[in-house]
Amino acid sequence: MPESRKKSIRVLFYRIILPRRVSNTRINRLMSELVQKNEADRTKEFDQAKHLLVPFSSSGGFYFTLAKERTGEWPAWLRKSGKVDEIKLPEGTLAETTCFWLAPKEGVLAEAYSHFAPKPSHLKKYLIHVGQEEDVSLDRLSFEPIMKKDVYAEFANMNYHRKLTFKVANPSPEFWDEMSSKDHFREVLQLLNDSNGLTMEVTISVDRAKKKLNSGFVQRIVRPLFRQEGKASKLKVWGSEDMEGPSHPIDLIHDRLVHYNQVNINGHYVLINDYIDAIKQGFIENRDYLAQIVTSEADQE
Repeated sequence: MPESRKKSIRVLFYRIILPRRVSNTRINRLMSELVQKNEADRTKEFDQAKHLLVPFSSSGGFYFTLAKERTGEWPAWLRKSGKVDEIKLPEGTLAETTCFWLAPKEGVLAEAYSHFAPKPSHLKKYLIHVGQEEDVSLDRLSFEPIMKKDVYAEFANMNYHRKLTFKVANPSPEFWDEMSSKDHFREVLQLLNDSNGLTMEVTISVDRAKKKLNSGFVQRIVRPLFRQEGKASKLKVWGSEDMEGPSHPIDLIHDRLVHYNQVNINGHYVLINDYIDAIKQGFIENRDYLAQIVTSEADQE
């Protein structure tokens, strides 16, 4: 019997940004129909990346468990003989799993995951597919990371940007198509492509005479990378609230709102129920702040 050990479950929170013509009520109904259809067969393969979906409802929202295949069989391991054998896991466990809680009425998406697990972009891809089947366009659906309380206020009030640094990986064709249509990103992607590099780090700053970067330019660079989970491994902005104030950095990758749960596990896998408990506790502890952020941002749009 494997020795019991502690593992930390990490929960991140996102604000759900719906397309203008899609209401929270419509999303709720769409998710309810999806759960009913999957009552008999809870696990469904939905894309070429071999992600498996397990949807089920709860009070106030909907859980989606995405599990990523690691080999031709799932889950499986390769023996020295070259034979692929299924991994025998305890009931209720999955390898490389992400558990999402989608709560349209709360305007929040919560994500609890293990290393190398599927990201919100995979859930978005699936929801777009589901919407197409029901004649609901979710192409403009997005999930914006929610920052820690003090960081969020600083970023919202940063009017004078003086420096921007971001690091991006060599993009997939999907990412290339989406980002190349956005202002100021064509040149960045072309540089990355021409260099044949795996990653590229870009720093844009101003001298003292100019005082600040064009705020519109900064937003057009930051917003897409901020909302594209996993595309930027570094995303920092330096600036201040007014022209005379001291410049300070905002880290839009590492300063996100995070909730941690410690659980006891046997072996290498975390039970799905542990992910769900972590999400529930994280939401309860941060509920007032999440509601404040979702409401204030919705008022600004």
